[in-house]
Amino acid sequence: MRPIIQFDTHGGKKDGLYIAASKEFVPWRELVPWSINVATQNNVCIVSAACFSLHTIMEIDIAAATPFFIMFAPQHIVTFGFIEDNRWRCFQIRYCNTIPRVRR
Repeated sequence: MRPIIQFDTHGGKKDGLYIAASKEFVPWRELVPWSINVATQNNVCIVSAACFSLHTIMEIDIAAATPFFIMFAPQHIVTFGFIEDNRWRCFQIRYCNTIPRVRR
């Protein structure tokens, strides 16, 4: 079983992940869960809907322990409805080996 860490908040390309309760940003480099991943023997999965959250990996030291097993995160801005509008298309491409037609 892989532990899953989910981020569903706002993110800034340079600022990091927004924490609404404190109205502060946490820099991307501070979000990397090295100690959790080491303790779980490289089994951490990160799922993020925060804009620019792929930037978490930008400052990873390749000589250090890997921070997670897998990460699903956007590199750019995620607009309202993007995930909902594209999840079925992504599923079909990945698991059905088909490219669905665009409905008009």
